[in-house]
Amino acid sequence: KIKYLRTSALAPNGKMIAFTVEWMDKKDNKYYSNLYVAGSNGKIRHFIRGKKNLFMPKWSPDGRTIAFLMTEKEKTNIWAIPADGGEAYPITDTEGSFGKFLWTPDVKGLICEFTEKKIDPDQQPDKDKPPLYYRITKPVYKLDNAGMLPLERPHIWKINVRSGKMKQITFGPNGDGDPAISRDGRKIAYISNRQKDPYEKPMYSDLFVSDLEGRKETRLSTPAGPKGRPAFSPDGQSVAYIACENPEDFSIRYDNIWSIPLGGGKAVNLTDRYGLCVGDSVIDDLGAHGDVFLMYDRKSANIYFPVTERGAAVIYRVEIAARKVTRIMGDKERIFTFDFDGNDTFALAISTPANPGDLFLAAGGKRMRITDLNRDLLSRRRVAQPEEFW
Repeated sequence: KIKYLRTSALAPNGKMIAFTVEWMDKKDNKYYSNLYVAGSNGKIRHFIRGKKNLFMPKWSPDGRTIAFLMTEKEKTNIWAIPADGGEAYPITDTEGSFGKFLWTPDVKGLICEFTEKKIDPDQQPDKDKPPLYYRITKPVYKLDNAGMLPLERPHIWKINVRSGKMKQITFGPNGDGDPAISRDGRKIAYISNRQKDPYEKPMYSDLFVSDLEGRKETRLSTPAGPKGRPAFSPDGQSVAYIACENPEDFSIRYDNIWSIPLGGGKAVNLTDRYGLCVGDSVIDDLGAHGDVFLMYDRKSANIYFPVTERGAAVIYRVEIAARKVTRIMGDKERIFTFDFDGNDTFALAISTPANPGDLFLAAGGKRMRITDLNRDLLSRRRVAQPEEFW
C-alpha cells in the first residue's frame, strides 16, 4: 500500500520535475513504477501508467524530451517521451545492462555506461532458458540482487538518439564507468581501474578524460585511491570528483570532494578540513539507495553535494576558491536525492521517520511541497514520532 518516491530530475528551466513512483503489487508479487511530471505550480501529470518498471528520468538539454530506463519483456532499454506528453518510444533495442546515462548538449546523442550481454551457444543453447553451466574466471562473480555477473565488463558507449545506433567508446578488459560530459559536448570523463589485477587492487581507480570518439584518452594525475562521480565545471576548466586516499587501507574512511584543472596542475582536496561524511549513508527499510553526486552552479564557483550527519542526509555547498563549506539545506530529514538548475532552484526527494518520502521544490529560500503520496494511508494510521538521543 505504500507508494515510494524513487528517482527525480529537474527540467533545465527549473519549472518542471520528472519523477518515478514505485509500489508493490501483492497479487503479482512484483514492484511496478510509473512516470509523472510536476510543474512549479504544483500540478502533476501522470505520464506513463500501468504495470511498468521504469526509472532514472533525464531531461534533454532543450527541455523537450524526457529519457528514462524501462524494462519491457525482460530487456531494459533507454526510452523517451515528449515533455508535453504523448507516446513513449524506445531509443535503444538491445540486450545488456545500462548504468548511468547522459544527454549530449546538442540533444542528438546519449553517453552511457553499458555492459553487453553475449550469449555462448555452448553454455546456453536455448536463450530462453538458464545456462547449462557458468564459467567462473574471477573471484567476484555473484552479487545479491544481481545474481551471476556477466563475463563482459561495462564500458562507455555513445548512442544516436534518432537511429538508436550504439557505438562503443572505451575498451579494455577491466571496464570503465561513471561517465560525465562537458558543457560544450567535446569531452567525457569516466572512472576506470587499469591495474593488472583489479580484484587484487580494487581501490586503485583513476580518472580519465577523452574526446567523444575515444581516440584521445588522457589519465589525469590524481592521488591513488578509489574515485567516483566526476563532474565537469560549466566553464570546462576543471573536473570535480569524489575520492579518498590510501588505497591499501581498507578501514572505513570519509570521502572528500576533489577538483583537478584540465589545463594542468595538481588535484586539490576541497573538503579535507571539515571531516564530512560525503554522500547519503542513511539506511532505512524503504529501499531508497543513497548516492553521491556533485552539482556545480552556473558560474563554476560552488559545488553542491549530499552529506550524512547525525542520522540525516542534508545538502552542503563548497566555495571552490575559498574551500569553505556550508550546510545550506536539510535538518532532521533525509534528502535522498536532489537535482539543481545551477541557479537557485532545487528538486528535493525527502523522507522522514514518519513519512516514506515526498517531492519538494525549493527556490529563493522557500520550499514547496509537490506530492503527498501516502496521505490516505498515513491518515488511517497512528505514526509515532521517534525520540532523538545521542
